Amino acid sequence: MSDQEIENLLWQRLQQNVILRRNGYAVLFDEHGHVVIDRAGHVKGVWRAMGGVLAWIPAGYNEPLYKVADAKAAEQHTLVALGLA
Repeated sequence: MSDQEIENLLWQRLQQNVILRRNGYAVLFDEHGHVVIDRAGHVKGVWRAMGGVLAWIPAGYNEPLYKVADAKAAEQHTLVALGLA
């Protein structure tokens, strides 16, 4: 699976996540096709696939702080990182 396909799969999972929607989060693609987590116009973090691995880059950081192997683990980490799990 390509990095873009992995990001698309993650985007779909996060779009369907009831907890994110209920708490006012939007899941978008940035100009490079990476998955952006936004709330009220403020970016909370970006997921970027790199060589088949998803990397979480929190807002204000230039480098990933956390990496996971699949979209399901990325979805769970998103909830943890946002204080929703």
